[in-house]
Amino acid sequence: MSATSSLARVDDLLRSRNSVHHAVVLLESADGSRRHTATTGRANVDGRFITASISKLFVHAITYALVDQGILEFDQPAAQWLGADSLRGVHVIRGRDYGDEITLRHLVTHTSGLPNLETAGVNGAPSLEKQVLRRDREVPLSEVLDLHRHVAAKFPPGAGRRAQYSDTNADLLALILERTTDTPYEQLIRDYVLEPLGLGRTGLVRADTTDTAPVFRRRRPVTFNRYISSQRGSGGIAASASDLMKFLRAFMEGELFSPEHLSNPDWRRTQYGPLQ
Repeated sequence: MSATSSLARVDDLLRSRNSVHHAVVLLESADGSRRHTATTGRANVDGRFITASISKLFVHAITYALVDQGILEFDQPAAQWLGADSLRGVHVIRGRDYGDEITLRHLVTHTSGLPNLETAGVNGAPSLEKQVLRRDREVPLSEVLDLHRHVAAKFPPGAGRRAQYSDTNADLLALILERTTDTPYEQLIRDYVLEPLGLGRTGLVRADTTDTAPVFRRRRPVTFNRYISSQRGSGGIAASASDLMKFLRAFMEGELFSPEHLSNPDWRRTQYGPLQ
């Protein structure tokens, strides 16, 4: 079966699924010589959508660039930029507080040991995800850190070869970038990603953003722009498929920072292998 016929079958399957309200498929060959697109519903390659956790690659790209410039160092403690008391009680295991041992490297590689609280209930309360689906609201990082103070961490920072995916890692990174450079995160995105790549359909989601594709839960449209706007590092980017392709190619090819970061065994393990 040829590549063209295989793609056509995938396109037909996508368009035949009633549960898919709208979708964009955009594929490019490694050398950029071939491009394939398919859409369903009202979607198109230049329409904006909430990229969710792909947003983490933006905060990683800026982090790598600042490390290359000598502004940041991977093995410095996060509390150095966040304040001595900011992580107190956030990372506790059997009574021992490891908050001051979390480094930039741990945040980038998801080896801090912090749990992911978006889908976890705390003290019998519904998870953040369930709360936001009922009533959209901003959830500031300070509130998330307070929730962490009521949940045990998974393991000490950098313990063995363990990793634990956590949105908090990326949101802490975004705050560290702001504190280190004395520059708003939105401006850092423009300076280090959008302007160098010429991305005109990409940016942070705001509470009043109205130009992104609607999100459905089952068959019901849901709105959570207020929540997404407060999760800047972990999920706050909206982009078009065309812009996202340019960004992902630049990221994976080391156009925005030294490609040595992507060959780091720790980064490759947590990005390309199952987290354990």
